[in-house]
Amino acid sequence: MTLILSCATRDFVIQVSDRKLTRLLPNGTVEDVDLESNKAVVVCNTTVFGYTGLAELEGENTGTWVANVISEAKCVGALDSCQAIASKAAAALTAISCSNEAKRQAFVAVGWQTDRRWTATTPLVAFASNALGARGGWLPIAEREFTVRVHVLRRPRRFVFHDAGCRLSSALRADIEKTLRVAIKRKAGAGAVATLLASAIRSVAKTDPQVGRNLMVVCIPKAAVRQDPNEKFSVDLILQRPHQAGDLSLLSRQPRLSTMSFLTAPEGGTDTKDFSPHFVCGGIRMSNYHTVETHTTEG
Repeated sequence: MTLILSCATRDFVIQVSDRKLTRLLPNGTVEDVDLESNKAVVVCNTTVFGYTGLAELEGENTGTWVANVISEAKCVGALDSCQAIASKAAAALTAISCSNEAKRQAFVAVGWQTDRRWTATTPLVAFASNALGARGGWLPIAEREFTVRVHVLRRPRRFVFHDAGCRLSSALRADIEKTLRVAIKRKAGAGAVATLLASAIRSVAKTDPQVGRNLMVVCIPKAAVRQDPNEKFSVDLILQRPHQAGDLSLLSRQPRLSTMSFLTAPEGGTDTKDFSPHFVCGGIRMSNYHTVETHTTEG
């Protein structure tokens, strides 16, 4: 079970999640399966999804399964993607033989609601789950059907914060919300928010073996939402070199307010697997690709 922290503000939305996959053994101990799994799915530069729960559905990695479902349904945002996932996930879990407690699953999105002209209008957090209550806490066992819930950022609130997966202590959650409130009021920027959420996950990882310290961070500024579904979009990769691995100070760099950006923050060393998020939009999907740094010389 992973930990997903999402924050929606009026200028940008951010999701930070750990990349660790674990297996709960019959004796109650936790076994590491993969420390560098790709769990993030970006939809049309409007929304980023993460998941917590079973790591495999219908014979596929759950991240790949999410990307396929959204792509096949030709979704373009958080709400239609959540509905598509909810309609497919219940049947996928029915075929799995395990306890109802083990079947608890949540797919969490943070992004932008758009109008008919494809202009970002409202930041929101949405999720499709069979086990998350109205306030986000886990139910004791999974329900038969998946429910879609939406938390829209409305005035006078400055942000919406949502956590899913491994439980945050009430003290840590209160501290995160207090710090977010101050940072956003002071316009500290997306980098400060990303650093706060990443540090919180690493803090939980110190005591919870189900949470990893290798992280994925995705930021989508309001201006990054494409004005035309057929328009090309760009992505800003914040690269970490080997000596910087795991250094959250890179997040203090302000992401460009016109471009979506993502960063992987490995605990140590360098990533050994493809680390780019899945990208899907209106039936098009990109997965399992390498992102490399390029240099251009002008002459």
